[in-house]
Amino acid sequence: EKLYGREAEVQTLLDAFERVSQGTAELMLVAGYSGVGKTAVVNEVHKPITRQRGYFIKGKFDQFNRNIPFSAFVQAFRSLIRQLLSESDTEMQEWKAKILQAVGESGQVLIEVIPELERIIGKQPAVPELSGSAAQNRFNLLFSKFIAVFTTPKHPLVMFLDDLQWADSASLNLLKLLMAESETGNLLVLGAYRDNEVFPAHPLMLTLEDIKTHRTQIHTLTLKPLAETHIHHLVADTLLCTRELAAPLGELVYQKTQGNPFFATQFLQGLYEDDCITFDATEGYWQCDLAQVKQLALTNDVVAFMVGQLQKLPTQTQDILKIAACIGNQFDLTTLSVIYQQPQEVIATNLWSSLQFGLVIPQNDTYKFFHDIKQEETILDNITISYRFLHDRVQQAAYKLIPDDKKQITHYKIGKLLQQATKLEEKSEKIFDIVNHLNYGIELVTDVAERQELAELNLQAGIKAKTTIAYTEAASYLQTGIKFITKERWQNNYNLTLNLYSELVKIDYLRGEFAAVHENSQLVLEKVKVFTDAIPIHIAQISCYQSQGDILSGLELGLKVLDSLGIQILKKDSNKILSQTLQEFKAKSINDFIKLPQIKDQKIISIHNLLTLMIGCAYKAKPELLPIIICEQVSLLIHDGNIPASASIYASYGMLLSGLQDFESGNFAGKVALAVMEAFPAREFEVRVINQIYSYINPWKNLLKDSIYSLKQSVPIGIESGDFEYTGYVINHYSQFIFFAGFELNNVVQEISSCCQILKAYREEGTLLVIEIFQQTVLNLLNSSDTPWQLDGEVFQEFQHVQEWERNGLFFLNAAVYINKLMLSVLFDNPVLGISFAEIANNCASGLTGEVLISLLYYYQGLAHLAVWDNFSESEKSKIMVSVTSALEKLELFSKHAPMNFQHKYDLVEAEKCRVLNQKLSAIELYDKSIAGAKENEFLQEEGLANELAAKFYLDWGKEKIATTYMQQAYYCYAKWGAKAKTDDLEKRYPDLLQPILQQAALSINLGSVFLSRRF
Repeated sequence: EKLYGREAEVQTLLDAFERVSQGTAELMLVAGYSGVGKTAVVNEVHKPITRQRGYFIKGKFDQFNRNIPFSAFVQAFRSLIRQLLSESDTEMQEWKAKILQAVGESGQVLIEVIPELERIIGKQPAVPELSGSAAQNRFNLLFSKFIAVFTTPKHPLVMFLDDLQWADSASLNLLKLLMAESETGNLLVLGAYRDNEVFPAHPLMLTLEDIKTHRTQIHTLTLKPLAETHIHHLVADTLLCTRELAAPLGELVYQKTQGNPFFATQFLQGLYEDDCITFDATEGYWQCDLAQVKQLALTNDVVAFMVGQLQKLPTQTQDILKIAACIGNQFDLTTLSVIYQQPQEVIATNLWSSLQFGLVIPQNDTYKFFHDIKQEETILDNITISYRFLHDRVQQAAYKLIPDDKKQITHYKIGKLLQQATKLEEKSEKIFDIVNHLNYGIELVTDVAERQELAELNLQAGIKAKTTIAYTEAASYLQTGIKFITKERWQNNYNLTLNLYSELVKIDYLRGEFAAVHENSQLVLEKVKVFTDAIPIHIAQISCYQSQGDILSGLELGLKVLDSLGIQILKKDSNKILSQTLQEFKAKSINDFIKLPQIKDQKIISIHNLLTLMIGCAYKAKPELLPIIICEQVSLLIHDGNIPASASIYASYGMLLSGLQDFESGNFAGKVALAVMEAFPAREFEVRVINQIYSYINPWKNLLKDSIYSLKQSVPIGIESGDFEYTGYVINHYSQFIFFAGFELNNVVQEISSCCQILKAYREEGTLLVIEIFQQTVLNLLNSSDTPWQLDGEVFQEFQHVQEWERNGLFFLNAAVYINKLMLSVLFDNPVLGISFAEIANNCASGLTGEVLISLLYYYQGLAHLAVWDNFSESEKSKIMVSVTSALEKLELFSKHAPMNFQHKYDLVEAEKCRVLNQKLSAIELYDKSIAGAKENEFLQEEGLANELAAKFYLDWGKEKIATTYMQQAYYCYAKWGAKAKTDDLEKRYPDLLQPILQQAALSINLGSVFLSRRF
């Protein structure tokens, strides 16, 4: 085999393989006209890659079946699975273990796309249906993990996707995931496409542009036609003669084919079949009658030429090839036998001439079985004989043999025969093949019952496409299903019509087609017979409003729908419903909640889904409605029974109660949520439950450190379930809590950096910004600065965000900024500035209900005011004392329920209050109490601050020796915490008090490593 000038291109592909073998991932495109040799060039690298123990898999998109989701990917992974099944039992078990470890309990998600995977990992449990982006997130994550199993330095993976110009939207999204969003290494994706059949707005080109925006390098090889000299070489090699002797025919071939290698070889084959080229056995070489060739009426149209070639085959062979062309570029004997309604032996015999002509290629050697078999032998059912067309142009030519007025009926008959032959258990796997053929003949079907049946099949195909995240294809099936129903669809086929439209509205929302959602919603809402049937439609409408940023419209619609259901949110008294619900809730034991019946009624579940959606709207637009909505959900659960989301609802209720500072009831609700989740696991809600309990409930009753482990353990659970939003919230609270709890700052900054990488990977930019506020605060503590309270550093710049957040009403973000600035101003002895920060934070604090962060506002605000007590006039002091007393009351309340977290904070503010009121003995006792409490519960930074303020107290009192002791203790605490900026600050301000420490150079050197052994 010769490359005829393609050596450089093949080497480029091999070089790319060498690079990915080192751990990178690359996308290499091979572009060019049909027949120019794209596939041939890629196939040249197959053997060298497999020799180096790389996996080479390939799939091809089909010109006549463009709406089958992931068709080329499925072909590719089928070939991979065949390779795995050929390995030893031991290796197979290893692959099974690796795949199951990667996909966990969600293997069925991938089996829906690649059914053959079940042969390796076995039957997998059903997975919960997820809504919105969670389903897309879960699929993307699982596919990335699945791919990563096969992309290792030992076994790099090369995936060849042919004819990308015909790829469906789901496949293009998956390609984007692999190249732009996945961190998979040792992966080379080769994609071939016809560059003359795409344009700037073509889906493929838009996808490639999107991939480029994620800084993924795309290399493109553009193949040109063969030069005339290479065509001469090709002709000479074919005819076993010298180039000089072949030159006249070479010129003619080049003139006719313009250097297209596929057309050139087929042209030569055609000349041979027409006896224009003959072999002279006497002379030992081929001869060509040029005069005869020149007289032939030849066409420049490759497809027309191939039609002529096919017409030379026997009629039976042509008929089979027509059917094969409808099936696709690849086809198998079993399917042909079903459609052609002849035994496989007959089909194989009639195909034989197309194999001899080289127009059809067997996929493996099993085809020989039919040609060696004796007449009396029986064909084994489990033998699969697969073929493919030599080239797309051959398939196109075979399809063209079918008269245009017969194409519809041909496809329709194929669809009906496939439908009849498909077993019930195989129906889901083959639904796309069946429905695509039947849909082609839509105009032929007039029987009402048959049209209804086809509408039902399209509904099944649409739902199947939705489960595989092929939303565009799902919409197409659903729209076609609607066309199949008669005009009296709502009167005669109410349930089927409702299901088709309901699914279409959901799909259009997922596709971002908001105008279509509203248009179809209005159509359905005019026809629904029962109002509860409209709830899924309204949910899609409200979700659209939210996605478009029109929260108020979403809220208004939701309230209107709830009102129609008898749930009159606006007419309910918040305090009354809180009291009534709490009374009902506390009357039950945890076991009572577990024993509640499990509700399966989808209408009740839909009402809960609506209420859950309304929580998001109310939180952003009217927070005062939150208690009523959450209480309604809890009340429904108590009276009707539990649903899959029950644990999440109970946890939300506990979060609400804790936010209202009923910490005991909130804690009980949290225990109910955990018990229900354990009794009735619903993994899709698990990360939500954990976030609500360990971020908003547990810290008000238990040591803050106790929440940290549970939060961190829930991160992979949230990622695997596809709930990236709540995973982001968990990561946010975990990052804050390890800082608040006094962990060593170098470890904290490393953990937060890792958390930020996760958020970046899953595009949770909003939550990322919140964490970066705290990350910058930690960096300010690690590095000395003249203005440590300014959050303008390498990861966060407050000036870029504060004003924008204020304009957009995102006050809780500004509250986080100014509480951190308040904390730093107090720590670095600038309480005057801290008071101004506290004032801004108070004005923004409405969104911090239930957040532990709010306790730090009261704590540092009280300390800031008392630090500059002497600067105030008498009238100002009375106002300041009101503020301080209010902060103390809050801290005292927190301390009664969680003294391990808040008592030492209360004690320090109270000590400072006693100091300014000249109650020295009480102050002494409270300073020591605060220090002891912080130390016992390992709040290292607050132990340091209590020591520092005690030292200042004694210094002002003239007790320098005692002050020295406390200041040195403060210095030790800050050093152990790793706050170099703070220790540097103390060295500058109190060199005399710290002189004994500063003289111990060895100690100073080792201060940074004192707490490296502290464990999270």
